[in-house]
Amino acid sequence: MGPELGLIASLAGTGVSAYGQYQQGKAAEAQACQERAWHAYNAEIARRQAIEAEQKALADAAQQRRQARQQLARMRAAYGASGVMMTEGSPLLQLEQAARDAQADVLNILRSGQIMAGQARSQAQLDLLAGRIARMRGRYAKVAQRWQAGSTLLSGAGSALTDYYG
Repeated sequence: MGPELGLIASLAGTGVSAYGQYQQGKAAEAQACQERAWHAYNAEIARRQAIEAEQKALADAAQQRRQARQQLARMRAAYGASGVMMTEGSPLLQLEQAARDAQADVLNILRSGQIMAGQARSQAQLDLLAGRIARMRGRYAKVAQRWQAGSTLLSGAGSALTDYYG
């Protein structure tokens, strides 16, 4: 009964080892799924940040336009109160330059918002890609562990049978 017991123990140990490897593969896949979910969550946050950046830029640009209109109105009022003609010469040039500067400020605000939104969208895409990579890595780890478990079963069984039959 001695050699048979050794064979059974060897095969049982091989089976337990192979099962452990199989479970490691399942655990790696589960971890990859969690990682993918985390990356998807981060991608959604980045997508929302892109929308918020665009909305903030639009609101800031609208406020800049209001402030520019008020500034131009104050300039006209000041010129009018001083009796200066605003239809020609330096006052007209100053009003035109102030209007151009205000429009440039609005465009800069909008452009900054577009840049921030673009960066957030890029981050969202990177997060989604990282999630896909994590999922693939988990799948490959699971497959690799299954192959390893199979290899362990075969080599363990071969070794046990060699020892038994000698």
